Amino acid sequence: MAFIFTKNRLSKAVLICTGQSDGLLNSLIKDNPSYMLPVLNRPLIEHTIEFLKSHGIKSISVTVPKSAGLNIEEFSGNLMQTMDNGVEINCIEEEKPAGSAGILRGLKGISGDESFIVIGGNIFIQDIDLDEVFAEHVNRKSMLTVGIVKKKGFPTDGIAIEKDFSVKAFSAIHPSRERRSQYSPLDFYVFDAKALKYIKDSGYFDIKEQLVPALKASGAHVYATELKGAVRAINTVEDYFEAHRDALVNGDFSKGRLVEVSENV
Repeated sequence: MAFIFTKNRLSKAVLICTGQSDGLLNSLIKDNPSYMLPVLNRPLIEHTIEFLKSHGIKSISVTVPKSAGLNIEEFSGNLMQTMDNGVEINCIEEEKPAGSAGILRGLKGISGDESFIVIGGNIFIQDIDLDEVFAEHVNRKSMLTVGIVKKKGFPTDGIAIEKDFSVKAFSAIHPSRERRSQYSPLDFYVFDAKALKYIKDSGYFDIKEQLVPALKASGAHVYATELKGAVRAINTVEDYFEAHRDALVNGDFSKGRLVEVSENV
């Protein structure tokens, strides 16, 4: 596929930090929500913001639930201080559960005509090429692009896609259906600003279950793109361990600090 590269780049992002209710992570999130889990002694959210900053993102909106009981001004100030400025961070407190798409309602007045990226709080990213992801989004004239990865182990949800990577549907995975797709979706999206008008003005509204069907019903293009590099969702304790392995092997921490004590060890 030939990519269309333009001077325009993604400059805005939204981090949806609603925590993690999956029982598979309960032992880890007893004291911290998933987005505050320490990876190499830094909260996961800081790794995500650092990644976005290093890829040219200038403005980041961070949504957190009011039920988390955070001092939102202190939380925002700590993030700004930790990241040494260079990026505008706006923390938004979610009064009540609005869904992954409903949370974006407040962006209708500030997103303008720009495309933007949306990432879940449990996603750990180190080295994907955002320019290439965005170029594919533009090239396909996609209203919404969904990030997918090759399956590892047994995922909890799946995605049905056509040969051209247009999205058909999302589904919960049952063991008997595991072979139907080799990919698993992540809470990673590139949004065209026009997609926001398909979000209902009130009530709970989910990206996968409600926004994607609404876009497809309107005739808008919704595509999936394979995210190549070190990126994973932290949904289980095993995912958490693997995130550390990724950070040690692929991250800056590994440069000049790891020594091979025996073959591949």
